[in-house]
Amino acid sequence: METDSSHIKVNIREIAVGGAGVGEVCEGDPSLLGITAFVPFAARGETVVAKLLQRKERYVTAELLSLETRSEDRVEPTCKYFEKCGGCDLQHISYAAQLAGKLAMIEGALRSQRTDEANLAKLQGFDPSPSFAYRRRVTLHIDSTGRVGFYRAKSRSVVGIDECSISDRQINQIIAKLPSFAKLVSGKVSTLILESDRDGVVALVKAPYKLSQSEIREVTSAGREIFDDMTIVSGSSVSGTAEVGGYGRKIVGIELNHSGSQKISVPVGEFSQVNKLVNIDLVSYVLEKVTSSREHLREMLVEDLYSGAGNFSIPIAKLGSEVIAVEANQRLSNFCASNAQAHGVEGEVQTVTSSVEKYLRESKSGRRVDLIIADPPRSGLSQLAKKLNYARRLILVSCQLPSFVRDLRLLLEDGWELEEIKPFDMFAQTSHIEIVGVFSRTHPKI
Repeated sequence: METDSSHIKVNIREIAVGGAGVGEVCEGDPSLLGITAFVPFAARGETVVAKLLQRKERYVTAELLSLETRSEDRVEPTCKYFEKCGGCDLQHISYAAQLAGKLAMIEGALRSQRTDEANLAKLQGFDPSPSFAYRRRVTLHIDSTGRVGFYRAKSRSVVGIDECSISDRQINQIIAKLPSFAKLVSGKVSTLILESDRDGVVALVKAPYKLSQSEIREVTSAGREIFDDMTIVSGSSVSGTAEVGGYGRKIVGIELNHSGSQKISVPVGEFSQVNKLVNIDLVSYVLEKVTSSREHLREMLVEDLYSGAGNFSIPIAKLGSEVIAVEANQRLSNFCASNAQAHGVEGEVQTVTSSVEKYLRESKSGRRVDLIIADPPRSGLSQLAKKLNYARRLILVSCQLPSFVRDLRLLLEDGWELEEIKPFDMFAQTSHIEIVGVFSRTHPKI
């Protein structure tokens, strides 16, 4: 190893939350020996030479320089933009090793919260994903020079792209045509969302300021060269922005089973899962737990908290159960109601447009709830976890591991019993996961 004092050697033992390799410094500055080091793009079992970037009291961060010992799990990344754009962080590791590393990551996070061995044993293996070409939605950015692509990690600098290896074929066909569009609309459009379904790709373009009528016409004209369907919005965020122009359809169809016989409509730009096949598996898993909750499904009352456009509410209602779908986003709540009507289950689905906090504070069904499904944002349930003890069972769906393990601890403290933890690889080639916890309690508090 070089004698540069900023260079260290690290034995990598695991993949950490966030995707970096984590291990201990084994050579370099004597004061750092044995300290935990985080090195992005390192793999489990490797010994790496890295450049020290930041030193904290209990750990350091470093940049990978070279491999002294190479992992058998290391592979050549498929994407030419890997390590440049801020998207994928695990393409240097085989897919099987990614799943093993992420499962170890979950176990490590659970142990950090002092989860006992009996509950650790309830952690199941991953539901896998296609390793590439799985994303049905991407968010791209256009900078002032007309470059279109993804942000660099921890930056607002745009990495220009002409393909994305984890996006599906339809989206890649559009991405290849985007440079000409981006040149025409740079300065007027800052963000571009592409969503695909069986009928093609729907685009949503976002302007950072209120466009004039002539600018709307310019963006529309440029869009017609590439997009079959496009919506133009302006404002500080996609959610709640004003629609100012566009043409064609403004919704996408989200399939909820493999046959395509069940699907819901979701407005472009609003929340829906990015991985079509894994979401179908997720819905199937939840339905399996619903049917095991009670023999007489038509007598069951289910609360679907953070229900969105009905990803879980609609298929559960089609089983015959009564569903209260709670969603703060008025637009998504309306779509949940219309999706229920389209599937003939409007009588089984009661939509409530409210924050979950307000709903739990003010609303009482007057009946014992058989099952709660909670699919909160990344921040998780937090203290709301202590307010769900009126139900017999709970299915918690989480997209962020630290939030999940915190909520798990709070639920166990409040008397819930853990039945199972099931991870889903919703975001292959990245360190992100979708994770489901199934809980029950013998004595609900009414």
